[in-house]
Formats: sequence, structure tokens, C-alpha cells
Amino acid sequence: MTPVPFHLRYTLSRRQRLLVLYDLWGWFAPLIAIPAWLFFVLRTGWSIWTLEWAGIALFGVLALGVTCLYAGLFRGLVDLACVPMRQMDVRVEDNGAGAAAGILLGGERWYLFLDGITSIQRLGDVWSIQHHSGHVLWIAASAIADEQVDFLHDQMRRGQTPEGIQEVIQRGRRIEELMSADRVAP
Repeated sequence: MTPVPFHLRYTLSRRQRLLVLYDLWGWFAPLIAIPAWLFFVLRTGWSIWTLEWAGIALFGVLALGVTCLYAGLFRGLVDLACVPMRQMDVRVEDNGAGAAAGILLGGERWYLFLDGITSIQRLGDVWSIQHHSGHVLWIAASAIADEQVDFLHDQMRRGQTPEGIQEVIQRGRRIEELMSADRVAP
């Protein structure tokens, strides 16, 4: 049995983050997204230079569309280019409402309930943990023990049972009640 809570501190290199980015997007997406985005941005710039209003509107909307469609890919590539090593701080806790992973971003800790995990897979020396909210947590394989990975798998399976789904629904209702109470309170 894995003792909860457990705290993980580790560093992700560019190569490790590139592996996960590749797993999420594949090699084909950057080959389409980057040239298309560059073309639309350059064409928008040319249209602005020559004052072609139709070109500005058309290519500007297309550049914005590619940016929105591939926003996660572009953020990941910019992060890879600008940050050589990413420091990670993850605390896994059981707070009574269900086990959650708290990820430290800046000075604030953000939580993901572990029963919302949709997949856990090992990619080289990185564990990729995908959540139903769309968030992906990357954990260096050297930073987490096999028992802790088993605990995450157990939480994922528990969230896929009828009882686990009911707990998620009840937790969502409690959170919504708290949020609506905060909106009403002066």
C-alpha cells in the first residue's frame, strides 16, 4: 500500500518534454501547423503593407484559427525553446473529497482529482498522465516509485467504476454549491 500523501520534486529536460509533446501531437502536426501559421502571418503582414483589406481579414482569421487550433503545440514548442529545464513539484494527497495531485505553478498549487485520470503511460523515461479535463501531468520515471504509479493506476480505475463516477458527480455538485454560494455572498 502506497502511503498518501507523497511529494515528488524533479526536473524535466527538453528531451523529456519533447517526448511527451510528440506523443500528444505526433510528428505530422508541427509539419502542418508551423508552415501554415507562418504563411498566414506573413501573408497578413503583406496585406497590411499593401492595404488589401480582404487579405488582411482572410489571412488574419486563418492565422488566428491555426493559432487557436494548435495552441497547445505552440505553447509546448515555445516552452521547449525558452526553458532548458522545467522544475516540477507535485504533491499527491487524499483530502477527504478524493485523492488529488497538487501541481505547483508559480507560487500557487493547482489540484487534479486522480479519479479523473483517463490514461497513464510510460514514454521513455517520463510518465504521461492524462486527465479528462485535458491537462497532462509529466513525471520523470526516476522520481516516482512503482508503488506510487500503481496507486495512480488504482485511482484511475476507481474513477471508472459506477461508484467512482457517482463520487465524481457528488463532488462536482458540492463544488458547484460552494461556487454559487461564493457568487451570492457579498
